[in-house]
Amino acid sequence: MKDLLKQRWWIILVIGIFVLPVLLNFFVFKPTSKLSVGTLQDWMSFWGSYLGATIPAIVAFVILSIQRKDNKLENEKNRTAILMRDKTKRRCDYWDRSMNGEKDLTENEKEKQLDVFACEQKKKWLCELREVLTDYICAYRENDINNIVSCMYCSSYEYVQHKIEDLLDNVIKADTALELVILNHEEKDGVCSHKNGLNVYFNQYVSILKDLQILAHLYYNKIPYISGSLEIRQLNPSNDLVKHIQTIGKEDHPLNYDKIIEIAHRLITPIPETVKTVRALGFEFMQDESKRMICRCHN
Repeated sequence: MKDLLKQRWWIILVIGIFVLPVLLNFFVFKPTSKLSVGTLQDWMSFWGSYLGATIPAIVAFVILSIQRKDNKLENEKNRTAILMRDKTKRRCDYWDRSMNGEKDLTENEKEKQLDVFACEQKKKWLCELREVLTDYICAYRENDINNIVSCMYCSSYEYVQHKIEDLLDNVIKADTALELVILNHEEKDGVCSHKNGLNVYFNQYVSILKDLQILAHLYYNKIPYISGSLEIRQLNPSNDLVKHIQTIGKEDHPLNYDKIIEIAHRLITPIPETVKTVRALGFEFMQDESKRMICRCHN
């Protein structure tokens, strides 16, 4: 109903203009017996004045309504254009921020990926270090050395030499593997300090094994110890071995079993402390590198 009134308002207005005078005549002059008052000339004058004032008012109202509608449409267009311009600007700003943000995010992601990769490499290196350190510590075999000394009386020369060679091969291979792992580490200064501490005991252990080889050679081949002889210089005994032989044995006389065993026991006296120290240094090495990795990955 409201929509119908909005669409047909001009029809109602026209009807009202013509019906209003009739209703005034009817209600105002209702007591009279005549249908209307006044002469034809009076009514013609009334209608002329009435319509002359009403029609321009209607025309002005129509023109005003059209202008108002046009202004409304123009305002709507302007408002739509402004909204579209603002929306386009916001989209451009958002796109710029997104591109800059994506660029920053990409850089951050690259840094994070590099950090993650560095941590993974460090973890992998630590696993390798743990493995080679375990082999390195196990290569120092106190019981095997004691067994070699004990079996010199009842075992052959080839068996004793083979056992000593096995111990030398194991410890040298373990030391080489540890050196290779350390070379793959990016911060070699702190790592090399631990390795330098282990090298002291490695050299001591290897020297004792080589002295045992010399003792076995002298004992099984009944070779007298002659200081300064070509054969002794070729064997290259350590200063400790020379001192023990000169203290216990006799120059130019072959060493018997008892003297060989006594010299051997003196040589291997540092072995228990060496094995213990190597184990402690290896554990300290591993703990320090684990702490360093944790600090680096958390930072």
